[in-house]
Parts: sequence; structure tokens; C-alpha cells
Amino acid sequence: MKPYATLLLFVSSLLSYSQDTTEILRQLDTCQTNTAIKNWAVQNSRAHLWEHPEFSHFVLATALSRVNPKQDSLMYSKIIGEHAILHAIRMETDSNLYYIDKALAHTPHKDSTNIGYLYRNKGVAYNQKDQFNRAIEEQYNALRWLPYTDSVYRPLTYLELGKLLYKIDNNSLSISYCEKAIPYFEKMEDYHDLCACYNTIGLAMINSSPIDPRCIQMEHMSRRVAKIAGDTMNINNNNINLGIAHLQLGNLDSSAYYLHKAENTGYYFKHDRFVEQRLVIWANLLGLYLKKEDYEKAVYYADLVYPVAKENEFNFILEHVTASMVDLYAELGDMTRALNYSTEYATLVKENILMSNTELFNSMEREIQERIYRKELEIKEREASLQNIKLNNERNLLYTGVGILIILLLVMFQLYKLVVKQRKEASENAMYLNELNESKNRLFSIIGHDLRGPIGNSLFLLKEIPQRGDSLTPGSLTIHENIQQGLTEVHGLLENLLLWSRDQAKDLKVRKSDVDIHAIAMQCYNLMSVLESVRHMKLSMKVDPHLFWRLDAHAYSTILRNLISNALKYAPQNTEVNCTIYVEQDFLVTEICDRGKGIPDHLLKELNHKSETGNEKLGGMGLKLVQILVHQHGGTLSFEPLENRFCIVFKIPR
Repeated sequence: MKPYATLLLFVSSLLSYSQDTTEILRQLDTCQTNTAIKNWAVQNSRAHLWEHPEFSHFVLATALSRVNPKQDSLMYSKIIGEHAILHAIRMETDSNLYYIDKALAHTPHKDSTNIGYLYRNKGVAYNQKDQFNRAIEEQYNALRWLPYTDSVYRPLTYLELGKLLYKIDNNSLSISYCEKAIPYFEKMEDYHDLCACYNTIGLAMINSSPIDPRCIQMEHMSRRVAKIAGDTMNINNNNINLGIAHLQLGNLDSSAYYLHKAENTGYYFKHDRFVEQRLVIWANLLGLYLKKEDYEKAVYYADLVYPVAKENEFNFILEHVTASMVDLYAELGDMTRALNYSTEYATLVKENILMSNTELFNSMEREIQERIYRKELEIKEREASLQNIKLNNERNLLYTGVGILIILLLVMFQLYKLVVKQRKEASENAMYLNELNESKNRLFSIIGHDLRGPIGNSLFLLKEIPQRGDSLTPGSLTIHENIQQGLTEVHGLLENLLLWSRDQAKDLKVRKSDVDIHAIAMQCYNLMSVLESVRHMKLSMKVDPHLFWRLDAHAYSTILRNLISNALKYAPQNTEVNCTIYVEQDFLVTEICDRGKGIPDHLLKELNHKSETGNEKLGGMGLKLVQILVHQHGGTLSFEPLENRFCIVFKIPR
């Protein structure tokens, strides 16, 4: 019946495997992307790793067949890398290395993080094969590929390097790399790896020559972190390390406490992969009881540790064991055995020193190369950074320049629009002003021509009434004089208005000829005599009867009439107005003096600036016209306030 039962179990396992395969293929068909295929393969392969390792590899192989390496080499390499991880978990080192190399061959160079991760795993595999030299080389390769900003694999690589460098007695460098990793693990609260860092630092301090007393502190820190994480394995490792540290520091009772505590847990005696830890415990208990001179227990532990260490070729442990056994059997008086172990010890020392020195030299050489490589990378990164800064500055300057140019163009465009608008408005205003000026000039011309004739005729008729001998009553005579005065002023105003309109129209030009100055003065005197009698003032004329001068007679008459009229109107009543005309150094000088206060300051300012205000009085207009006519003759006009007198003097050149 037994063969039948075996056959039945085999057939049922085949059917179960076939059913699982069908289900796997069905699930795989639901994955739409390569990333989904990879994630599904990782999940299912690790789920069956220990019970059905062949099935796990079948899952990965099936997933790998669904990914085209030419189209997605990254996912393809990650699935191969998962093959390597499965072999690493099962301690199948050669298969692990095979798949790591295969994954590296398919990983694109741009994925530097994944390449660094694979090199780190490769270093761990060589460490398991006790090929420390090659393991250190692969860990340095990992550091070269991993970005400086990586906070996951880079600290793990620092920790692996720290462990490896401790194994080849490069203790200072081991401590340095573990200290680099500590801040990362503290930040991520990775207590397992943080514990390993403190533990490795403690071991390196124990291994230093002389021993660094701080090793006890480091191991206790590692122990506290391990308790927080509930990491039984690291707690037991701390017990071993504390036992070794106290042994080397001479604290024999403390050493015995921790070593026996590690031995009694039984943790290292359940799995064959902890052979090295068992040997370390026994070797140190051998040295402990040798120092305590308890030779019976020392022989007991010597018999435990020596054959196992020799069988498994743990030469560094065997070196320390044989050294203790030489002293042990020498104390027991068995010189033959002591001599045999002494010969073996010398051979082991020679081999280990040669291997340690070679590996130490190689590790130091690689460390120097790594530092040079890092410096070169830093220089390249600094140069690239400076180049980027330069390019950014140039780009910013360009953008700033373009922005300023655009702003200037917009401003210029707005200014151009404003100028065009202003020009248009100015043109329209100029046209409007020209129209107003033409209308004004036409109005003034109409007033001057159409009103001057009737008023002049009326004035002439009023002057004829007394000459005809018609008698007038005193009242009528007063009315007659007032009418004659008013018409005289209006006639003068119209004369000024006509000349003003001609000046505004740029049509006012003097027409010079030889003029009888005496005749013009007398004509003005006769015209102003009406104002003289009304204002109860006296007008005196002093002029040479034979004086002739080249000028515009009408303009000169207007000048005299305006100045004398103003003097008669504004000077105090019952005073005298003097008009003197004479020649001085080729100038015809005309002085008109009165007893008045003179011309108001605001009119003088207007005359000096050749401008008028909108609220201009008639006298102001007359003075402006006088100034224009004098300048047309090339003459000068001046105002001379004297004591109790005010004189206006104008000079006209010959």
C-alpha cells in the first residue's frame, strides 16, 4: 500500500501545480502594463518562496516572458533582479551572483539608482563567500552609481562597507562609514540597521589597538536600539560583543556574564548559518577561563571550538583559539601538544597576516581611488552648477532685456499714439484758432471801417457847430462838449482797434516818409483840446515848427494821441500835461510828462513781457499798441518816474 500512497501524493501535487499554473496565467493576463506585471510577479514569487521555490521561479520566468527587453529594459532587469533576491534569501550565492550580472546587463545606464542597488547586493553576495576584497570593490561600485541624494541604498552601502572594513582590520575607516550611515537610519527610524551601525562601530573599537573603551558605550547604544526594535538577533550579538569587550578590558566577571547569556539563549544553536557566532562565543569563553585559571572549563571549550573552526576553515578564529590552546597546554604541562598548536598558530598567523595586509592595502587603495573619484565628481558637479548659474544668469539677462525692450516698445507706441493724438488735436486747435483769428480780424476790421466813418463824420459836424456862429445855451454847450469828448475817445478807440487788428493779422507795416512833426503835433493838440477843457487841465506842446522826420505819420499820430489821452485821463485834475518833441543824436525824442502816479505795475510787467491779460483795460491796450508801433520804427519806449512827475519817453531813429 505504501507505493500506492506515494504515487497518489505525487499525482495530487501535479494536479495542484497545474491548477496553480492555470490561475497564474489567468491573473497575469489581467496586467495591462509592464510595471503591473513586475509588481504581480514580486508579490506571488515571495509568497511561495519557502514552501515552493520552484513555483516562485516559474512565476518570475512567466512574467519575464511577457516583457520585451528592447521596449522596457528597466522592468525586464527588475524581474531578473527579483530572481537574484530569491536566491539571496535562500543563501544560494552563486545563483544570486549569476542573476545580478544578468540584471546589470539589461539595466539602462540612466537608472543609476537601480544599478547601484544591484552592485550593493553583489557585494553582499561576495561577503557571504568570504571574498572580502571583491565585496569591498562591489560596494564602492555601488557608491559610484548611487546618487548623493539617495537616502535608502546609499546608507545601506555605507553600513556594508563598515562591516567589511572591520573584517579586514581597517577599523578607523569602518567607523567612518558607519557614522555616515547613522543620520540616515535615525531619520528613517530604521532601528535594525541603526543597531547594526552601533554594533559595527563597537566591534571596530574592540578590534583597535589598543582597545577603545568607548566600545562598551557603543554596544550598549546598539543594545537599546535593538530592544526598541524587538530585534532578538542583534540583542544576542550585543551580548557577544559586550562579553568580548569586557574580556579585553580585564572585566572578567562582566565578560562571563554576557558570554554565558549569549550561549544560554540557544538562538545560535538552532540554525547552521550561525556557526561563526557559536565559534566566537566558545573561543572567547576559552580565553576567559584561561585568564581565570579555570583550566578544566578552558579545556572543555577548547575541545568544542577547535574541531568546528578547523572543519569550517574559520582561520581568523582558529588563530585566536590555537594561541589560547598553546598557553592552556603549557600551563597543564603538556608541552608536546603546546608545541604542535604553536606550530599551527605560527602558520595561521603568517597566512592571516598576508591575507589581511593584502586586503587592507587593496581596501585603502580603493578608498583613495573612491575619494579621488568623488572629488572629480564634485568638481564636475561644481563646474556644471557654475555653468548652469552662468546660463541662467545669461538667460535672465536676455529675458530682462527682452522684457525691457518690449516695455520700451509699448511705451514708445503709447507715446507715438499720444503724439499723433496731440498733433491731431494741435492741428485741429490751430485750424480752430486760425478761424477764430480770421473771424476776430474780420470783426475788428468791420468795426474799424464801418464805425470809424460815421463817428468821424459826427465828430466833424460837432466841431462845425461853434464855427458857424450858432449860439448855444450854457446847458447845450456842456452837452455838446460831453458828446464831442465821448466821440473823440470812441474815435481814438476805433483807430487803436483797427491798428490792433492789423497787427494780429500780421498786416501792420509802417510806411515811412518825410513827415512834418509840428503839423502832426498840432493836429493831436486840437483833437485832445476837448479832453483838456472837460478835465480842467492844461496841455502844452513844445515842438520846432520846422521839424521834419522820416516815419509813418499815421502811426506817430496814434502814438501821440494814445499817450496824451492817457495822461489827460489819469493825471490829477487842474494839473498840466507837457509834450516836448526834439532831436537828440539822430533820434526823434518825444517826452510826455504829467503829475500823475504813473502806469500801474501790472501793466508795466505785461509790457516788459510783451503779453496781455484777459482782463485788459483800454489804456493797457493803447500802451501795447504804442509799444508795437515804436518797435515797428526801430525805436525804444521808456518810463521815467521823477519827483512829483511821471514821464513817458520814446525815441525813433532817423
